[in-house]
Amino acid sequence: MTSCNFVSIVSLFPLFSEPITVYVDCHFDSSHSGYHDMLPVINIEDDKMIEMVTLIRKETGSSWRIETQALQQALSTLLEKGLNIVEVIHDDNTQVDAILSQHNILSQKDLWHKCKNVMGKFKEVLQEKRRTPQDSTVEAATTIAQVAVFSIAQLKDYCRENTLQQTGSKLALCNECQPT
Repeated sequence: MTSCNFVSIVSLFPLFSEPITVYVDCHFDSSHSGYHDMLPVINIEDDKMIEMVTLIRKETGSSWRIETQALQQALSTLLEKGLNIVEVIHDDNTQVDAILSQHNILSQKDLWHKCKNVMGKFKEVLQEKRRTPQDSTVEAATTIAQVAVFSIAQLKDYCRENTLQQTGSKLALCNECQPT
């Protein structure tokens, strides 16, 4: 059924020599030890699916190999049909990178995976900053993030030294320092 649909979709491409960018994302029937796999290949220009490969774990011997074998099948079919695929956007899979480099196709991570990686690195840096003692003083802190790395004891000492007192959960100027 997919091959019949594929013939009609391929006919929509005016020139096979035009470079295209595609998006691939493997979908499993289960998030753990997937049995069935579906790999759609979508043209980024017009959001049309230009190929679909479905595999089961029996065909590959392992759920870990399904995505790479599905991608290999999809690429060989599309390249045989004459499509000039120059770039593939995919999830963060190094095996996919290796397959694409064999075909001299650019590899790009999808935005969600890029953001996930950047946010992870950002959180690591923040946690490390909060764990390590700072050489600077409270007076040198200019942002909330810089103040956050100081311990409560350090902040209380600073407030005492600078005529600030703690009232409840707020800091206030002591009576002598109140504006008139």
